[in-house]
Amino acid sequence: MSTFDLEKAISVWRRSFEHRRALSSDDLEELERHLRDHVAWLEARGTPLREAFEQAARQVGEQGATEAEYRKVYWEKARRQGTLTSTFTRELAMLKNYVKIALRNVARHPGYSFINVFGLALGMAACLLILLFVQDELSYDRFHANAERIHRVVPGPKADGQPSNANGAFSWAPTLKEDFSEIEHAVRFRKMGWGEKRVVARGDQRFAEEHFFFADSTVFDVFTFPFVAGDPAGALDEPNTLVLTETMAAKYFGKEAPLGQVLQIDAYNDGQFNDYRVTGVLADVPANSHLQFDLLASFSSQTGQTEGWGFDPVFTYILLHKGADAAAVDARLPAFMERHAPDRWYGLHLQPLTDVRLRSDVRAELQPGGDIAYVYLFSAIAVFVLLLACINFMNLATARSAGRAKEVGVRKVLGAARGQLLRQFLGEAVLLSLGAAALALALAALLLPLLNAVADKSMGLGDLGVLPLLSGVLGLALLVGLLSGSYPAFFLSAFRPAGVLKGTGGEAGSGAARLRRGLVVFQFAVTIVLLACTAVVYQQMDFVRSKNLGFSRDQVVVLPLNDEIRQRYDAFRSALREGPGVFEATATEQVPGRAGNGGGYLIEGLDEEDGFTRLFVNETFAETYGIEMAAGRSFSTTRPTDAQQAYVVNEAFVREMGWASPEEAIGKQMQLLGWDERAAGHIIGVAKDFHLFSFRNGVPSTVLNVMPLPYLNFFSVRLNPAEARAALTHLEQTWAAFAPSYPFDFYFIDDDFAKLHEADARLGQVFQSFAFLALLVACLGLFGLAAFTAERRTKEIGIRKVLGASVPGVVALLSKEFANLVIVAFVVAVPVAYYAMSRWLENFAFRVELSWSLFLLAGLAALLIALLTVSYQAIRAALADPVDALRYE
Repeated sequence: MSTFDLEKAISVWRRSFEHRRALSSDDLEELERHLRDHVAWLEARGTPLREAFEQAARQVGEQGATEAEYRKVYWEKARRQGTLTSTFTRELAMLKNYVKIALRNVARHPGYSFINVFGLALGMAACLLILLFVQDELSYDRFHANAERIHRVVPGPKADGQPSNANGAFSWAPTLKEDFSEIEHAVRFRKMGWGEKRVVARGDQRFAEEHFFFADSTVFDVFTFPFVAGDPAGALDEPNTLVLTETMAAKYFGKEAPLGQVLQIDAYNDGQFNDYRVTGVLADVPANSHLQFDLLASFSSQTGQTEGWGFDPVFTYILLHKGADAAAVDARLPAFMERHAPDRWYGLHLQPLTDVRLRSDVRAELQPGGDIAYVYLFSAIAVFVLLLACINFMNLATARSAGRAKEVGVRKVLGAARGQLLRQFLGEAVLLSLGAAALALALAALLLPLLNAVADKSMGLGDLGVLPLLSGVLGLALLVGLLSGSYPAFFLSAFRPAGVLKGTGGEAGSGAARLRRGLVVFQFAVTIVLLACTAVVYQQMDFVRSKNLGFSRDQVVVLPLNDEIRQRYDAFRSALREGPGVFEATATEQVPGRAGNGGGYLIEGLDEEDGFTRLFVNETFAETYGIEMAAGRSFSTTRPTDAQQAYVVNEAFVREMGWASPEEAIGKQMQLLGWDERAAGHIIGVAKDFHLFSFRNGVPSTVLNVMPLPYLNFFSVRLNPAEARAALTHLEQTWAAFAPSYPFDFYFIDDDFAKLHEADARLGQVFQSFAFLALLVACLGLFGLAAFTAERRTKEIGIRKVLGASVPGVVALLSKEFANLVIVAFVVAVPVAYYAMSRWLENFAFRVELSWSLFLLAGLAALLIALLTVSYQAIRAALADPVDALRYE
């Protein structure tokens, strides 16, 4: 066996690098010393000499990959030789050269550069805006110091164990605090009525305020709403004390100090204005709180019933001790109900405070909620739009590779290593990305007011914090630059100089062409999905707006009922009906869109109490709302027994009871529990189903009871649409005559139903906005690729025209490839969009049927826009003088 000659092996190894002009003789000496040191180190540890050399050579690197290893010793050599400053200066000069070349390329190809920068900027701006939206949604209620330990107590039927309502009973909070040692504090909020406003007065000033609540004195032990004046400890301990927000303090007291001042409030709309002393001023409640209030009065200020296990507009929250297990407390709630209210139809559950905004789907919410699925969805859309922008960069960079092939070849011949070229091209990508980031900030600031209008928010870029915003944008720019520039950099730096300089290399090969086509398909698939989803959401929202609710919602005006009206109710109603444009009027406890109460009933054929949605009304309810009867009759003012012994149910109630038909329900015995004045009675009629809640919920089993005026909160008036303006004027004048102490305040019931679907309507608008952005970004890329294709085929087009090709023929030739790609994208996108929208529509009990025509229209729209985008370049190329084309290059 021949012995291994280390010196000969090193000599051969060294000769392989001598042709590389980028490496000086000193550099080679440094690398050789590094190699010899590594061989000696391995040999000293028992590695055979041949194997030690081979390992060291691999470590240092072979011809095309030495630079990384070389850099390890480069700066150390400069330090030893005392040339660190000059070496650093040379590196800066090289960096300056890279920047200069990048700027020259930008100036040489302004259209290409604009598409890249503007496309990337749009993608980054979309990411920034969505990041703001997502942060705002996820931040709800998290500003409280103890947010993770706060839970809301919510009820639901015993049978399925699912929460159904946000509101509950007076007695939950004190009884839970007494029974569970894990509970540190419990607090109740009582929303007066079901959304009707309360009149607040100071002297001659009188305003109808929407956000007035009673709250337990423990409210500031549980929630950390910041005070600007007063002491949260004991602020609501005494009866008739009041805490209000800064805005309310300024509204009623101006520049006067509010503490100790007195406001008069008619808390029950009964004409009794009681004095409330201001004991604290809060900063305005943050927008990202599901609890929105302007005035908080002490719970002990209330008169009448403040205990019991029936439902009222009471919202209960608990604060658990540190370390307490919420799941263990929740598991003991059924036993708790068995001890204290065994005959009740509902069970209790704990709902984390941080879940209320995005993971709650219950009735009678204090504010319309969001949906965590939308947060995920919008985040995905932002990522996709950014990906589309990155894809544009990759497509255009690889497509234009032929234009830079000679540059790469010359650089390699002059000794440029692949690592240097990689850094150059990645540096150019990052430079473009940094420029796009600066533009993205400007675009985000410009588009943010539009997003705020669509999402009904008041977000600002500063919400992210100046330092996090700038560092985030910089990090995003670097990430996008490296991501979008990585493939082109590796692709361009891999060109072989001999082939490039001979004119046989540097073209984007079949692999790169396939990648470009695949990326275009991906772009338009995403775009078509967004377009299709936008169309489906729009169709569903149109369905919501136009669907028959089972009652007349056009021009139904609702006003808060007060004691001045109650005392002269019949005269007031008669005076209204004598005026123009008034069809009918009625009083109710709740109204469709704001209903939420349930009641326990004993019903013929059932052995125990069952719970149903209840609606307290007076005798003219069905006539005012235009509710049709499926069987029997509605209430009548001419039958006195209807006030205590008559019940009207809906068709859903009949189905739940298992009765064969509405006619079978007539005469069935039933009784409302917990109300002494309600004698046992019977069903006199079955109303056709009508909606009380969002279309996400089915029509609930509902019972209508006639109740005396003191139990009724709203006054509804149905107007003639043709005389609506005159009717409103008459209504205001009549109100002023009968209730001069109360400001005239009303709303249209149709507006309330629109609010129930605000989140879904916003979804459609956001889809529309981002579908437009995605389409714009995709078309920018397509425009650039079409320009490149036309440029590459200049001679071919000239020859075809000389041989008689028509302009339409040339346009069709250039457009065909892109049209085929959009068609492929359509085939990919339709199943995805169909599945996504099928899942979304499952959230609605009442929904449209998915039609393939919607998806076809989305695909045709994308195809048409793509063809229009490509056609500009195609027509421009087709109209060019063939003589100039034949002289090309």
